[in-house]
Amino acid sequence: MSSPLTQKIGTPTIIELQSIADEPLEQEYVSGHQLFAVLLEGNFKSAYKNRIKPFETPVFKENSSTNKMIVIADGDIAKNQVLKGKPTDLARDKWTNEEFGNKDFLLNSVDYLLDDTGLIELRNKTLKISILDKQKAYKERIFWQFLNVAFPLILLFTFGFIFNYLRKRKYS
Repeated sequence: MSSPLTQKIGTPTIIELQSIADEPLEQEYVSGHQLFAVLLEGNFKSAYKNRIKPFETPVFKENSSTNKMIVIADGDIAKNQVLKGKPTDLARDKWTNEEFGNKDFLLNSVDYLLDDTGLIELRNKTLKISILDKQKAYKERIFWQFLNVAFPLILLFTFGFIFNYLRKRKYS
């Protein structure tokens, strides 16, 4: 599912190139979480159940046995981008060089559908990197800039001043 900051737009809409330069307003993105993929498990009826068959076959089943399937809203999730005639990594965007979870999602999905739980457990034993909340970081950027740039300098100058003061007092 998506993040809670989403906005629904109707299908026949005009997309303007100027919209890239416009600053997005957070209060417009209130549609909440949106589903992108759904996992279905159980018995499924065949799409050909009530159709006239051109010939009889013993392989045909009207209902499946217990089964699993994943329905994904966008087929481009498995589409590699092409850079200089060569496909790029599925997890990386060629323009921003930002890494996304498409590759991990697809690998975990296939492993789950193949019922290979041992591989999923092994793959999940990797280092988990927490995602940075971009809105919170943008709002608190002055504090963090001060903490990372000015505070060490103030601390260094204070230590130097105290060290010199004590040194002059001891040897004068």
